[in-house]
Amino acid sequence: MKKIILGFVVLLGLSVLVFGWGDKRGFGGKYCGGDKKGGIFRAVDKLDLSDEQASKIEAIKEAKFDAKRKLRKEMKKARRANKKNNNSNLSDASKYLSADSFDKSTFIELATTKAKEKEDKRAKLKKSLRTNKVNAQADNIQKIFDILNKEQRSELIILLEK
Repeated sequence: MKKIILGFVVLLGLSVLVFGWGDKRGFGGKYCGGDKKGGIFRAVDKLDLSDEQASKIEAIKEAKFDAKRKLRKEMKKARRANKKNNNSNLSDASKYLSADSFDKSTFIELATTKAKEKEDKRAKLKKSLRTNKVNAQADNIQKIFDILNKEQRSELIILLEK
Protein backbone atom coordinates (compact mmCIF):
# COMPACT_ATOMS: atom_id res chain seq x y z
CA MET A 1 0.00 0.00 0.00
CA LYS A 2 2.86 2.37 0.86
CA LYS A 3 4.46 1.69 -2.52
CA ILE A 4 1.25 2.61 -4.33
CA ILE A 5 0.91 5.88 -2.41
CA LEU A 6 4.60 6.68 -2.92
CA GLY A 7 4.27 5.92 -6.65
CA PHE A 8 1.25 8.19 -6.90
CA VAL A 9 3.05 11.04 -5.12
CA VAL A 10 6.10 10.66 -7.38
CA LEU A 11 3.89 10.59 -10.48
CA LEU A 12 2.04 13.72 -9.32
CA GLY A 13 5.33 15.49 -8.63
CA LEU A 14 6.72 14.60 -12.06
CA SER A 15 3.56 15.74 -13.81
CA VAL A 16 3.74 19.09 -11.99
CA LEU A 17 7.36 19.48 -13.08
CA VAL A 18 6.61 18.56 -16.68
CA PHE A 19 3.34 20.44 -17.19
CA GLY A 20 3.66 23.20 -14.62
CA TRP A 21 1.14 23.94 -11.90
CA GLY A 22 -0.67 26.50 -14.05
CA ASP A 23 -2.20 29.85 -13.37
CA LYS A 24 -5.63 31.25 -12.58
CA ARG A 25 -7.04 29.70 -15.78
CA GLY A 26 -6.34 26.18 -14.57
CA PHE A 27 -3.42 24.07 -15.69
CA GLY A 28 -2.11 26.81 -17.99
CA GLY A 29 -0.57 26.48 -21.37
CA LYS A 30 -1.94 26.92 -24.80
CA TYR A 31 -4.55 24.17 -24.43
CA CYS A 32 -6.27 25.90 -21.52
CA GLY A 33 -6.19 29.43 -22.85
CA GLY A 34 -2.81 30.32 -21.40
CA ASP A 35 -1.29 31.08 -24.79
CA LYS A 36 -4.13 33.18 -26.19
CA LYS A 37 -3.56 36.78 -27.16
CA GLY A 38 -6.88 37.79 -25.72
CA GLY A 39 -9.36 40.20 -27.11
CA ILE A 40 -10.13 43.83 -26.74
CA PHE A 41 -10.85 43.50 -23.03
CA ARG A 42 -7.37 42.16 -22.26
CA ALA A 43 -5.83 44.91 -24.36
CA VAL A 44 -7.92 47.57 -22.60
CA ASP A 45 -6.79 46.21 -19.22
CA LYS A 46 -3.22 47.15 -20.20
CA LEU A 47 -4.14 50.79 -20.85
CA ASP A 48 -3.76 53.55 -18.30
CA LEU A 49 -7.44 54.29 -17.65
CA SER A 50 -9.05 56.80 -15.33
CA ASP A 51 -11.37 55.45 -12.64
CA GLU A 52 -14.40 56.62 -14.59
CA GLN A 53 -13.22 54.92 -17.78
CA ALA A 54 -12.40 51.72 -15.91
CA SER A 55 -15.85 51.59 -14.31
CA LYS A 56 -17.58 52.17 -17.66
CA ILE A 57 -15.54 49.40 -19.31
CA GLU A 58 -16.23 47.10 -16.38
CA ALA A 59 -19.96 47.73 -16.90
CA ILE A 60 -19.57 46.77 -20.58
CA LYS A 61 -17.78 43.54 -19.54
CA GLU A 62 -20.55 42.70 -17.06
CA ALA A 63 -23.21 43.32 -19.70
CA LYS A 64 -21.34 41.03 -22.08
CA PHE A 65 -21.15 38.22 -19.55
CA ASP A 66 -24.77 38.69 -18.51
CA ALA A 67 -25.81 38.38 -22.16
CA LYS A 68 -23.74 35.19 -22.46
CA ARG A 69 -25.35 33.72 -19.35
CA LYS A 70 -28.81 34.58 -20.65
CA LEU A 71 -28.05 33.00 -24.02
CA ARG A 72 -26.76 29.82 -22.36
CA LYS A 73 -29.95 29.55 -20.29
CA GLU A 74 -32.09 30.04 -23.40
CA MET A 75 -30.12 27.41 -25.31
CA LYS A 76 -30.40 24.96 -22.41
CA LYS A 77 -34.14 25.54 -22.28
CA ALA A 78 -34.42 25.00 -26.04
CA ARG A 79 -32.44 21.74 -25.82
CA ARG A 80 -34.73 20.48 -23.06
CA ALA A 81 -37.82 21.40 -25.08
CA ASN A 82 -36.33 19.66 -28.09
CA LYS A 83 -35.76 16.51 -26.04
CA LYS A 84 -39.38 16.57 -24.87
CA ASN A 85 -40.64 17.07 -28.42
CA ASN A 86 -38.32 14.44 -29.78
CA ASN A 87 -39.01 14.19 -33.49
CA SER A 88 -37.86 10.61 -33.78
CA ASN A 89 -38.60 8.64 -36.90
CA LEU A 90 -40.68 6.20 -34.85
CA SER A 91 -43.35 8.79 -34.02
CA ASP A 92 -45.04 8.35 -37.45
CA ALA A 93 -45.08 4.57 -37.18
CA SER A 94 -48.56 4.21 -38.70
CA LYS A 95 -47.25 5.64 -41.98
CA TYR A 96 -44.74 2.85 -42.56
CA LEU A 97 -45.81 0.04 -40.23
CA SER A 98 -48.84 -2.14 -40.31
CA ALA A 99 -49.73 -5.45 -38.72
CA ASP A 100 -48.68 -7.18 -41.94
CA SER A 101 -45.77 -5.19 -43.34
CA PHE A 102 -43.02 -2.61 -43.02
CA ASP A 103 -42.71 -0.02 -45.80
CA LYS A 104 -38.98 0.54 -45.89
CA SER A 105 -39.06 3.22 -48.61
CA THR A 106 -41.61 5.35 -46.69
CA PHE A 107 -39.54 5.03 -43.52
CA ILE A 108 -36.38 6.13 -45.38
CA GLU A 109 -38.24 9.03 -46.98
CA LEU A 110 -39.64 10.24 -43.63
CA ALA A 111 -36.32 9.82 -41.85
CA THR A 112 -34.45 11.69 -44.60
CA THR A 113 -36.98 14.54 -44.60
CA LYS A 114 -36.80 14.92 -40.81
CA ALA A 115 -33.00 14.80 -40.84
CA LYS A 116 -32.89 17.48 -43.54
CA GLU A 117 -35.32 19.68 -41.55
CA LYS A 118 -33.19 19.32 -38.40
CA GLU A 119 -30.04 20.11 -40.36
CA ASP A 120 -31.62 23.24 -41.89
CA LYS A 121 -32.89 24.36 -38.48
CA ARG A 122 -29.42 23.92 -36.93
CA ALA A 123 -27.77 25.79 -39.80
CA LYS A 124 -30.15 28.73 -39.42
CA LEU A 125 -29.61 28.80 -35.66
CA LYS A 126 -25.83 28.64 -36.06
CA LYS A 127 -25.87 31.47 -38.60
CA SER A 128 -28.11 33.55 -36.33
CA LEU A 129 -25.85 32.97 -33.32
CA ARG A 130 -22.75 33.86 -35.33
CA THR A 131 -24.37 37.06 -36.61
CA ASN A 132 -25.49 38.03 -33.10
CA LYS A 133 -21.99 37.38 -31.73
CA VAL A 134 -20.33 39.54 -34.38
CA ASN A 135 -22.86 42.33 -33.83
CA ALA A 136 -22.31 42.20 -30.05
CA GLN A 137 -18.53 42.33 -30.56
CA ALA A 138 -18.88 45.33 -32.83
CA ASP A 139 -21.13 47.07 -30.30
CA ASN A 140 -18.66 46.44 -27.48
CA ILE A 141 -15.72 47.69 -29.53
CA GLN A 142 -17.67 50.83 -30.44
CA LYS A 143 -18.62 51.48 -26.81
CA ILE A 144 -15.05 51.00 -25.62
CA PHE A 145 -13.66 53.15 -28.41
CA ASP A 146 -16.07 55.94 -27.46
CA ILE A 147 -14.84 55.84 -23.85
CA LEU A 148 -11.14 56.11 -24.73
CA ASN A 149 -9.31 59.29 -25.63
CA LYS A 150 -7.23 59.66 -28.81
CA GLU A 151 -3.92 58.54 -27.27
CA GLN A 152 -5.53 55.52 -25.61
CA ARG A 153 -7.16 54.55 -28.91
CA SER A 154 -3.77 54.63 -30.65
CA GLU A 155 -2.24 52.54 -27.88
CA LEU A 156 -5.15 50.09 -28.04
CA ILE A 157 -4.64 49.61 -31.77
CA ILE A 158 -0.96 48.85 -31.18
CA LEU A 159 -1.82 46.35 -28.42
CA LEU A 160 -4.40 44.58 -30.59
CA GLU A 161 -1.97 44.25 -33.51
CA LYS A 162 0.73 42.55 -31.39
